[in-house]
Amino acid sequence: MSKEKNPRIPVSQQPFQVQKPEDTNTIGGMISVEINEKKISVPLGTTILEACKENQIHIPTLCHHPDLCMAGVCRICVVDVEGMRTLQTACSFPITSPMKIKTSTPNVRKARRHIIDLLLSEHYGECYSCTRNNNCELQALAKEYGVDNYTFGHIQEPRYQIDRSSASVVRDMNKCVLCKRCVRTCIDLQEVGCLEAINRGHETHVGTFLDKPLADVVCINCGQCINRCPTGALRANDPSDEIWNAIDDPKKHVVIQTAPSPRAAIGEEFGIEPGHSYTEELNTALKRIGFDKVFDTDYTADLTILEEGTELLNRLKKALVDKDETVKLPQFTSCSPGWVKYIEHFYPEYLDYLSSAKSPQQMFGAITKTYYASEAKINPENIVTVALMPCSAKKFECNRPEMNSSGFKDVDFGLTTREMAQMIKEAGIFLPEMPKSHFDAPFGDASGAGLILEQQAELWKLPCVLYMN
Repeated sequence: MSKEKNPRIPVSQQPFQVQKPEDTNTIGGMISVEINEKKISVPLGTTILEACKENQIHIPTLCHHPDLCMAGVCRICVVDVEGMRTLQTACSFPITSPMKIKTSTPNVRKARRHIIDLLLSEHYGECYSCTRNNNCELQALAKEYGVDNYTFGHIQEPRYQIDRSSASVVRDMNKCVLCKRCVRTCIDLQEVGCLEAINRGHETHVGTFLDKPLADVVCINCGQCINRCPTGALRANDPSDEIWNAIDDPKKHVVIQTAPSPRAAIGEEFGIEPGHSYTEELNTALKRIGFDKVFDTDYTADLTILEEGTELLNRLKKALVDKDETVKLPQFTSCSPGWVKYIEHFYPEYLDYLSSAKSPQQMFGAITKTYYASEAKINPENIVTVALMPCSAKKFECNRPEMNSSGFKDVDFGLTTREMAQMIKEAGIFLPEMPKSHFDAPFGDASGAGLILEQQAELWKLPCVLYMN
């Protein structure tokens, strides 16, 4: 049969023929395409979305994320390709031959609007009370495409119960838009795989193994799914209300420790460009909020260095001098609770290779309710310890049952940078305008080594995981 197109059949109904240009015989060849009547050249295999981004042509997306593999499931990014019978998804359509593309035809605009309307028809909740209000990609798309009513209706009752079982992550699948970013993050990036799309069609939802609560599956509490969720379906387990209650209780002595990363990142929550540290301004703001003492986690990072270093030297002596073949080497850090939980779930045979030292966060909680309580003559029962940390897994760590060296919880609450910024805003404080102040004694001084250890703690997970694999 001839491969020539049949002139009796309309072009839109004829099969699409991929034409390979002469200059693309080798990898890295360039292809000339026309996007919105603008002629450009792109490497073979470049997606339409990538080509548009490189040429400052806006295409809305929802399921797409630069960290993740392509999915093409939300269809928001549809474009019109000349010669194609239907609209095509820009994020998953590779350019393999010269073509003409239009990104803003009436059909494209109507299709995107209908897709948004359909997503909203299955999206339960009130935007004003949502934690992602004004920071929601679905909300932004609805505004961009002028959605002012629910064309296809709107569900009035939630279909799923909110999963609050995890100390770190809250799942509200009533707000899920099935972009599957969380699924791809959990499987492809973290290599955990506790989330998956379950069922088909209208009954499809993102769930866990046998739809168990998140606390009962292999979730490592890393919070990476939260970072990539475009709506409020996944959020951190925020203890701000309990902290406010403790601050307002005159019987409670509330102290907070701050790690270096949040001090460097919190300015972004107040519109400041990345790269500005607000350590001393944050100290003042926390005092004005009502915290009785503000301490530096770097102090116990120094203690961690001493503890882990001593333990390593002892292991080396036993292995090299005493010829003890039962000694486990190399020794891995135990500073990252996400890494610890990962090895507990997937490599329990390597648990003895972990350092027995607590993380800086937990060491600080322990000495606060022992040494500090004794020095300040305060009953540890009345001390409430809060930790400002960069990782949601720290929330899980402080709730581990073994973290109670003083007879009480070492750390009562863990806060993320966003949660701390919200508390500061709630108190009517604009952080960059705060005067500077130092950390409180007796834990005000720390070495540069402690600062470096804290900043590198999260990065240590990568070589450890690579070693196991």
